[in-house]
Amino acid sequence: MLIVTTFILGVTFRASAEEDEVEEDGVVEEEDEEVGDPDTEEEDDSGEKKHVSADAETILLFTRPPVASGAVELPAGQIVEFLVGFTNKGEEGDFIIETLDASFRYPMDFTYHIQNFSAIAYQKTVKPRQEATVSYSFIPADAFAGRPIGLTINLAYRDTEGNFFFDPVFNETVQIVEFDEGFDTEVFFMYIMMAAVGILALFLVYNFTAGMDWHYVYSFCHADANGKIFLNHLILCRPLKGQEAAATQGSGDWDDQRRRRL
Repeated sequence: MLIVTTFILGVTFRASAEEDEVEEDGVVEEEDEEVGDPDTEEEDDSGEKKHVSADAETILLFTRPPVASGAVELPAGQIVEFLVGFTNKGEEGDFIIETLDASFRYPMDFTYHIQNFSAIAYQKTVKPRQEATVSYSFIPADAFAGRPIGLTINLAYRDTEGNFFFDPVFNETVQIVEFDEGFDTEVFFMYIMMAAVGILALFLVYNFTAGMDWHYVYSFCHADANGKIFLNHLILCRPLKGQEAAATQGSGDWDDQRRRRL
């Protein structure tokens, strides 16, 4: 009886082990059956679906202002231009570049839109083993100066079979900086205004003084009959003009006609 029981338990344990091995083999076979799709689709940091073709390759280049490497700095209130290069690496089948657009996002959450720029439609066909370049420009608002902001640039294209693709060619945080012209127009116009005010003040002073009679202060001495010298009082006088000066010309009465006592 003991021998029969041991034999039954051994057969049961062996059957269970064989079933486990079959299930494991089935799992491995199911994993091996998964085949990668040549057209990849994933979600980028901005929360949007990134669906690109394996036969397409894109590259972006900022031309105004030129950006070599490192952090991207864009001037506020000035035109920003960039080029997007598109390469069709396939042996057959054309690609049609549909649209190119850009937008500003909140740097801590790229799903939050701050400013959207217009989408430009190109409808440009790219043959196999050929390249194409599209351009785009926008102006960052002056209100964004001095702060980091997320910049997303999206390229939409399709193939001749009607499959649409969406490629965020640029999705990074950039720095918006104040534009430095090297010549401050505000200071220049301030100096112009100060010079104009100074010239106007001189003109007003000249007109005010030209309409007045110039007065002089002088003193003179005279002697009495006994030969004693006296200092006369100060006298304010003005030059005579016009007919008044002609009437007194040649007169010897200096005190009464050539000078008026005030």
